[in-house]
Amino acid sequence: MPNITWGTIFGEPYINMFGKEKLLNTPCYKTETIGEKAVFLQASESIFNPVEENIKNKIKKYLDEDAFVWGGKDYRSYKTGKVPEFDFSEILYDKAKLIIEPQVKTRQR
Repeated sequence: MPNITWGTIFGEPYINMFGKEKLLNTPCYKTETIGEKAVFLQASESIFNPVEENIKNKIKKYLDEDAFVWGGKDYRSYKTGKVPEFDFSEILYDKAKLIIEPQVKTRQR
């Protein structure tokens, strides 16, 4: 994860990695489930104020510090770390099926 923001939705890959109960018990302002496959984490009360570093650090350490970017580094700087297993089987194309790409249309003058 790049960083902790005011509000983050953790989908199924992150629920599988961290655990739903652990996400729901994260030490932050508020957590709640969104359906069966997502958990919302609200780091601080106001969306208009930056999340304090001590709150971000507490959340990162609680969930798993190896899953987050630290010290203002760009996520591309990391070569190791903990990441969820993403299933792209429903997203990537099937080689046996024709791919139809949307075409850009221009207005005729």
